[in-house]
Amino acid sequence: MTQCRWFGEQMLGAGVAITASADGPVIARFTGRPLVIETVVRAADGRRHRFSARSDGFVLRGWIDASDLRLRATRPIALLGEQVVLERGSAALVQATGGALFARARFSPFSASAAVACEAIEVGEQQRARAASLAAPVHIRMDSVALHRASSGPAVGSIETNGRIASYSRIEARDGRVRVRATGAVTVEGWVDRASVEEGEGPDCDDCDDYAVVDATDSCDDADPDNGCPERPSVETWSGAPAQVFREPSEDALRVGTLETGGRYIVRERRAGWASVAPARFVFSADTGGFWVRMP
Repeated sequence: MTQCRWFGEQMLGAGVAITASADGPVIARFTGRPLVIETVVRAADGRRHRFSARSDGFVLRGWIDASDLRLRATRPIALLGEQVVLERGSAALVQATGGALFARARFSPFSASAAVACEAIEVGEQQRARAASLAAPVHIRMDSVALHRASSGPAVGSIETNGRIASYSRIEARDGRVRVRATGAVTVEGWVDRASVEEGEGPDCDDCDDYAVVDATDSCDDADPDNGCPERPSVETWSGAPAQVFREPSEDALRVGTLETGGRYIVRERRAGWASVAPARFVFSADTGGFWVRMP
């Protein structure tokens, strides 16, 4: 069974949840600050991936939705033969289907996907591709249009615009179809029906292949002590052996992570030999219960 392990630093969106299991309860939510992550994707995991997040020796483990990860292609990936190619550095969504791992463009009017090897994907934000200037520009004016490999013959896929106007270069016209090409995060070249396009570029849409920026939850700036935030508890360093982190102050409770030797944390509450702790940088917060460790 295919299994991939990817490691790197990224900033998960504010409010993104990590769950105890593939279909278990939410144990924490991220605050939108950068942290180091590791994700393990197996061919049997579907849309949920095993996941760990690390910040200053505070490690949280669980599962995360595939759509919340920021992954990108390390090389061009053919999604529909030579007609649709996910370019190197472009954002990819990786899911498991039929015992294999498949990648598709994260922000694209194409739903086509292709089987990938682990080394074809890495952790990272999409690298913006500068689209080439359009020669003889045309734009698609329909929500969906069939894409053909040749001026005659069956379709190989479709362009789903989802109401967005996509601009292409018109290369040639023949037999009631127009050969179009576009470059950027996804390179597209193929034939579409002449009636589906209009002359000229569509509206400028530089950010149409990305989601809107999600505002982080209100948080305090570590570098500005006079920003109106309440005084922060002092940061402590764990000097003992690595300690298991539990959801409740009981060794029978759900284990959600590890506080490593040298890990930096703050104490929110103490109770009968236990401490409710949080990572020093507030990169994630407990959804319910808390993060509890047995004090030495």
